[in-house]
Amino acid sequence: MITRVETISPERAEEYLKQNTGNFRSIDNSRLDRYVKEMKSGNWKLTGDTIKFDSDGMLVDGQHRLVACVMSKCSLTTVVAENCQGMEYMDRGKPRTVSQWLKHLGIKNAANIASISKSVLCHDAGLWKHRSWGMNMYTDSEQIAFAVEHNKRLQDVYNMTYGCNVSRTLLGTIFFVGSLNHDSPNDSDTLVWYCNALRDGSNLSERDPVLHFRNRIISNSSAINKVTNFMMRQLCTLSWNMTVKGLPCSQLSLKLTGPKAQKPINQILIAND
Repeated sequence: MITRVETISPERAEEYLKQNTGNFRSIDNSRLDRYVKEMKSGNWKLTGDTIKFDSDGMLVDGQHRLVACVMSKCSLTTVVAENCQGMEYMDRGKPRTVSQWLKHLGIKNAANIASISKSVLCHDAGLWKHRSWGMNMYTDSEQIAFAVEHNKRLQDVYNMTYGCNVSRTLLGTIFFVGSLNHDSPNDSDTLVWYCNALRDGSNLSERDPVLHFRNRIISNSSAINKVTNFMMRQLCTLSWNMTVKGLPCSQLSLKLTGPKAQKPINQILIAND
């Protein structure tokens, strides 16, 4: 095996891709999008991972990196290995997760903070009402940077959600986003009150949105056909928004915009109105 460090230009990457004749894996567009974004941002570093060619000169590993090099129009400095053998044993390594990186950086509750960070980023990208997160729009380094930058606030909202009988990622995201989007000095008081109301349900009137959401949580726990995570996300958002705005609630229900001519079957949920 022969190895070298090479700075591959987009033009050189195109030449290498002509040797990608025996690769049985199709391009993963979400992975490709992340690589392109990393290269454009200058976050792609020389790590020791290799672009591999076998003894016949066929490209056997690195197609996503080379295509990203072409698409980003950025040069790629990497290790190139030629005359590689034993290709059936490639890709055996286990990738490091965002939560593992956060733990390594000393972030407490790393798995939960990683989950809330991802959820907040998806919310900010306008994906809160969508069933699919489309997380390919963010790279691991962006998620890690976000979690480190906002660690104190993320820890605060996570700690508030203890014992609320609903996903702490869901509730933590709503608290993180909701409290930052309102200028009221009573934000923290509202968060504490909402959490306490979810926990014990005491001193709530029939018109409190949080009471209706709490009842949905309780009924869902014993239901055969449980409410989906997507639906729970919408219901929680609705009850929180109504609480912040001081709106009374007789029934916690979601507004549907469909069906429409362009979407005759799928109905679109609107929980933020």
